[in-house]
Amino acid sequence: MLSLLPALILTPTITLSNGAFAIRDGKASTLVPIKLPPRKAVSSFAFKSGGASFKWDEKGLSVTAAGKTRSTKFADLPTSPRFFTPEEIEANSSKDRAAAGLAGWEVAGNNLFLAPRWAGKDRKTWLEVLVKFDLKQASPWFEAVGVMEGASKAYNAVEDRLFLSGPWLNLVSQRLGEWGISRSPVEGGLAEFNSMGVGAAVVDLLPTGQVLRFIETTSYNTRIAGIIQLPTCERVNFSESRDPIFFPGEFSDIIQVNSASGVILRNTGSGLELKLPSAVGVRNVDSGVLVWTPRDAPTQAVLYSKDGLRSIARWKKS
Repeated sequence: MLSLLPALILTPTITLSNGAFAIRDGKASTLVPIKLPPRKAVSSFAFKSGGASFKWDEKGLSVTAAGKTRSTKFADLPTSPRFFTPEEIEANSSKDRAAAGLAGWEVAGNNLFLAPRWAGKDRKTWLEVLVKFDLKQASPWFEAVGVMEGASKAYNAVEDRLFLSGPWLNLVSQRLGEWGISRSPVEGGLAEFNSMGVGAAVVDLLPTGQVLRFIETTSYNTRIAGIIQLPTCERVNFSESRDPIFFPGEFSDIIQVNSASGVILRNTGSGLELKLPSAVGVRNVDSGVLVWTPRDAPTQAVLYSKDGLRSIARWKKS
């Protein structure tokens, strides 16, 4: 028998408890903390494969296999004739040749790749070299792959900045006043630097691993929000403003501009805008864009759809 009853349409619901909103949309549930916890910094590197273990500490890299441990700070690499001219070797010899830290690591196939970095007295990176370990070997040891072009913003002893996209191992780097992507082919070959812009940029990799978001500060004091499509390195600009601009969540489909007259939310695909008062909290999540006020002690909240920026759910403190 054909039912003529209208289909039941479930709208999302919003609740607040213990400093976090809960958005329930059917069986899906999203937790949105009012204050984001500090991002956990990577402070150590340890990796195991088969009978081999790898660790980075004050000794540099230590590899333990077959009951024996070998350690290195890659001190020979800054003066290797494989990668440097006699003039470059002479210049590098006057610097600290022990690697100061690890810019990142990545596993691709049967290989472990590391990016040790060298720093000056100001702790800024002046050299990064890609090395690899063949994990099929019973007692693996490193093979130098090549010098990464430019220098990443890695600063601490251990950071996780190396990432894999398509056939490339990548670092977001700076070179001669430009920022871009320094990359090396996984299967071997020459490294290259793809310039993405002039000046400085704050860049982060989305969880898909295929898109980099950026906020670029220009030489004429504006900020540009956009993305880099990987692995093609195609740049797409979304918006430019003299006001603070950023992505209010872990997605790239909504940007937020904090202007003197209030907050502006803009859909990066359609350009559709929503204007809001200044003292609001905003978070772009799976189920939509959650906006609440006041920012630190909310008494009301609205969930907006991403495509049309229309209200689809509301909460008010009782």
